[in-house]
Amino acid sequence: MARSLALSLAAAGLALLPMLAHAAPAEAPESGGATPALTEYCKSASIRASELAQRGDAAGADGIIAEVAKRLGEGDPFVDELRGAVFTAERRFPEAEASFRLMLEKTPESVVARFNIAETLFLQGRYGEAQAAFAAIEAAQKGVEPSTLAFCRYKEELCLLALGSISGAEKLARHKGSVAGDLSERFSEAAIHFAKRDYAKADQSLAQAWSATPANLAAVYTDSLIELRWAACDAKGVPHFSRASNKEF
Repeated sequence: MARSLALSLAAAGLALLPMLAHAAPAEAPESGGATPALTEYCKSASIRASELAQRGDAAGADGIIAEVAKRLGEGDPFVDELRGAVFTAERRFPEAEASFRLMLEKTPESVVARFNIAETLFLQGRYGEAQAAFAAIEAAQKGVEPSTLAFCRYKEELCLLALGSISGAEKLARHKGSVAGDLSERFSEAAIHFAKRDYAKADQSLAQAWSATPANLAAVYTDSLIELRWAACDAKGVPHFSRASNKEF
């Protein structure tokens, strides 16, 4: 269930610039600055475009992108962000990555662009590159809220597990630093137990993390496990690990 940062952390409410408000523009649009009305317009456009893309209506999503580009200007970085978000929803990950890289060229300090690039690398199975990209965001820390730093650390750990480095993931988990005590620890613990084939503890940890976390935020964390094909949701939407997928550890 791939989402860009704008479509996932935003909806969940993690505190990082536009993500608090479901994909408000990452940087002020070039057309006069981000007034409240313009910000609300961008939020609405992002929601409409992502919903259409997730339903398979590519033409409808492209129409909204064209509408936004006409209003803000084709060169505005929010157009690239929106286009990348739509490509992500359509699972066109290389094109999404290219859009977010173009956004980053225009807004070099954008945490949103850097995270979305890391996420598209993750979604393409380029775990070494993704781990380095998430680590760079965490190392910089400038302008990044603790909740987002914690999520980056969680993604780093998943990348290391996907690369077969259980010890590397455990080392990161033991040294949480400024994000110690965050809810990400529970989800990380579940993933590490899964990698070790301790399925009882893995499902127990995942169940505890899921029940202790607001549903929309829990979905963001479990989406990464689902994208790795390590977990799936049952008929009630509750995630469980899939033992059949545990072949690489």
